[in-house]
Amino acid sequence: MSLEEAQAGAEGFVQFMPGELSPQASPLLIYPGMQLQEWLEKIHRAREEVAPLGCNFLRNVIVREHLMMFRGERLLVEGSHLSDVSIEWANAYGIRENEPVRNALRIEQPVINALGPGYLIYGHWIVDFIPRLAIAKALLGKHFASYKTLLPADAPEWIFDLSECILGIERQDFLLYDSNQTRLDCAQVCAPTFAHGPQYGFHSFVREIYSKVTPAPVQQARKICISRKHFEKGTQGLWKMFDSRELFEEAATVRGYEIVYPEAMNCLSQVDLFSQAKVILGEYGSALHNSVFSRPGAVLGAIRCPNSVQSTLAAAFDHRVAYLIPESEWVDERGVQRYACSKAQIHEFIDFVETKSNEV
Repeated sequence: MSLEEAQAGAEGFVQFMPGELSPQASPLLIYPGMQLQEWLEKIHRAREEVAPLGCNFLRNVIVREHLMMFRGERLLVEGSHLSDVSIEWANAYGIRENEPVRNALRIEQPVINALGPGYLIYGHWIVDFIPRLAIAKALLGKHFASYKTLLPADAPEWIFDLSECILGIERQDFLLYDSNQTRLDCAQVCAPTFAHGPQYGFHSFVREIYSKVTPAPVQQARKICISRKHFEKGTQGLWKMFDSRELFEEAATVRGYEIVYPEAMNCLSQVDLFSQAKVILGEYGSALHNSVFSRPGAVLGAIRCPNSVQSTLAAAFDHRVAYLIPESEWVDERGVQRYACSKAQIHEFIDFVETKSNEV
């Protein structure tokens, strides 16, 4: 189907870019005594076929909580991790098309639905939602201005800053609504694909998106350590606490690392910071995904590895990665996922990452 047909009201898929095999990461950085080495190497080097990028154009779609789309009793999903989450949540919380709500609103203007579960989490914007919006904007071209992008009204300010910084999408381009109390009946929906496969193997277009906002080459000399200190009392995502955080940050500081708090910076400042970093230390999570702004060859030292996303990002952006698996992990009585490392484990790991970052 052509874009002209879609604009005339036809339903179907319009391709933006062909699919491809996701890139393979550089070899995992391995140090003596590394835990879970076999499993880490397996997920680090994995590749997958990424389906063609483009947009599905749909008519008369109901949009509910977490931007889930329904037609009749069918939940409309795409093969992705967040689609699995949508299915799980719809079943767990009984989210259906005709479930009673306080408000029902008919939207005649064409809309873009590029979000979903996790829209309050920064990392999902970096790996999921910004690429989806980029696909829609690039495919629609001049028609993009006639669309509004759906966004729940509880969206934090950093979403608007990030969207404008990376894609030039401004606040007025969004249609804000109370997603918990309102059912949207949308006349026409543009639903862009994800820019990765089900296992987060990335399409090369993702690198193209972020390279456009990365500053001109400068000397990569900064050594940064990302702190999650401000998230230890709670977060929109999984509540995690690194009991050895202070010890880790002290060890990094002694070796000349800057302790940074990305959540306290605007988008442009984060882009500038990560583009200048030759080595990045930090707990696994959203802030570490800011490596999309770092230059090829950057070295990342991550505490924990709960999934393959940082490795697939490393493959897409040509970074080198080492993982430190904590000596102990547990869930406390509040449901907080906690983990800890010994002093020796921390010092040995940072020294190893430091050595690798100095290799040419």
